Parts: sequence; structure tokens; C-alpha cells
Amino acid sequence: MSTPLASSSPNPISGLRRRSPSGSLGVFALKRVGQSLITVFVVLTVVFLLMRLLPIEGYFGDEYDRLTPEQREARLEAMGLLDPVHIQLKNFYLALSRGDLGTSIIFRPHVVASHAIWRGVSHRQWHEKSCVNLPT
Repeated sequence: MSTPLASSSPNPISGLRRRSPSGSLGVFALKRVGQSLITVFVVLTVVFLLMRLLPIEGYFGDEYDRLTPEQREARLEAMGLLDPVHIQLKNFYLALSRGDLGTSIIFRPHVVASHAIWRGVSHRQWHEKSCVNLPT
């Protein structure tokens, strides 16, 4: 009676050679980079679409109550938020490909966000904008 491990070679595992599924490390690395790029694309698209589901008032901050409907409309038009979503997404990816992350509406209004990130946001500004002040 022969067993599955019985073979002519002294070490049955030595005959098995593990190879990468694609054949070479370079092809494997390229596939992984491609998968990573697809993942980043999907995540950015989902986050973009989720941000568009937020209420419009959030784009104005504390100024929402002080603005007239015409001023709100003009600001939304300037930000490109009145365009169809597929046009907004195209513009987002085109700007992102140029390194333009948009204009900061929280930390430094009217400053391109990539410039604010490059120069850094002071700890005080970060703390003031990110903390919730609860009434005492």
C-alpha cells in the first residue's frame, strides 16, 4: 500500500517549487501598484461623492445666516458646486493631477489648500478649528 508521501525522492517537498503566480517580481510589483491606484481612485471617488451629500450650509460656515440667497448662489457657482456631479468629479481629478487640492474654507480662507499644507497650519489654528467649544 502506497502512501501519498511515498515517492522516489527522499524529501517530497523538495520537488515542489513555489513560483510567483505571474512569473517575476517586477510583474507582481506592477500588479500591486495598479491595484493600489485603483483602490485610491475608488476611495477618492467615494469620499468626493459623500462630501457632495452634505448640506449646503456647511460650505459657508458661520456666514450662512448673514448671506443673501444671491450671495450664496454666487459662492456656490464660484466653487463649482452648481455643476453636475460628473463635471465636478472630472474637475476634481484634473485639479488633483496638477497638485491643486482646492481652496481652504476653514484654516486659511482664499488660500490654495496645497499651499497651506506645504507651509503648515499652526497648532493654534488647528486647535481653534478642530475643537468643539462646549458651553459651561
